[in-house]
Amino acid sequence: MKTRYKIIVIIAVSASVFTVMKYYEFLETSNDSPFNYKKTEPITDETFLSKNVKEWQEVSFDELMNYHENYGKRGFFGDLGALLVKNEMLLQLERENIINANDDFDVYQGMTLTSLPPHVSFEAVVNGTDGNSYRLQGGTFANSVGNVKITKLAFYDTLQKLSVDFILSQNQTIRIEEDANGARAIPYDMIIRADKDNTVEFENTLIIPIRIQGDGDWKNPNWYGPTTLPYGKATMTFNTTGVIDWHARSLPLPGSIATDHKGGGQISILSDKTSQLPLDVKGKIANAIIRNSEIPWSGIGTRTDGLYIDFNRAIFEMLPDANEYYTARAEQIVPFDMPIIIEEPVGMN
Repeated sequence: MKTRYKIIVIIAVSASVFTVMKYYEFLETSNDSPFNYKKTEPITDETFLSKNVKEWQEVSFDELMNYHENYGKRGFFGDLGALLVKNEMLLQLERENIINANDDFDVYQGMTLTSLPPHVSFEAVVNGTDGNSYRLQGGTFANSVGNVKITKLAFYDTLQKLSVDFILSQNQTIRIEEDANGARAIPYDMIIRADKDNTVEFENTLIIPIRIQGDGDWKNPNWYGPTTLPYGKATMTFNTTGVIDWHARSLPLPGSIATDHKGGGQISILSDKTSQLPLDVKGKIANAIIRNSEIPWSGIGTRTDGLYIDFNRAIFEMLPDANEYYTARAEQIVPFDMPIIIEEPVGMN
């Protein structure tokens, strides 16, 4: 079964300036790890340092580290990864019968997890002969690749007036689940209205009871919610405009105060008073709206001047009006006063 993993890196630069949340999805074919790398089947003739894909995948770990040390500049694993992940992207395009309308495409590096070798993410955008544009996301580690995710980009009429119901969560049930990767809440984000359909159901699929509670010290949270029995359900009603951060925790065993974290999430409650909220609170709600939309963002943060949305360079290179369009689209789907800032990557004309 295919499972999506969301890797979230939060970089708190300054509470008074902005906080940027970086997010990438990796589509895996197993549940054992979000870093499930493999060898790619060579189909491209392109080379890096005079070696092709097959030859690089036969290089030992020690040899790779020697190349890294002697490369002469930072970025050996990024440049090698670009070759390998592009090969995997070409392979997946072929398997999904997507034909590139152009002779070639460029791959752009994204987030890097600074281990050695690093985990490196990449993106590309391909315009297909079917008239659609496709976003390709993948990652590498050393001389191996992760699975490539292909998403057809969607575009809408940004002049159309949308009802607030457009962005509300259609299913207001949150499931607490656990597998080999640990416990988590699905979905993480819930967007509801304060004056209508404002009850959220928590479904416990675990074999132990769990308690829903608020932020703060786990031993003394700012609020306690219901306790759900194994395979049970409980509900809570939210009628105050703003953001509720919640957690699911196990109950302490007799003679102990310790509890285990079993997931959590964020509930955004909208009303006609949302625009009156402080900027940081409005930013969290707008962040959740964009995060769960079709907009192909790679980072989001709230600054003193509004909501900042970051994109991989691939989006701007293949979609000349990306800045104008995605600014308008973000303003369309965020139903309250929140300035949107999109800045093109350094080096773009």
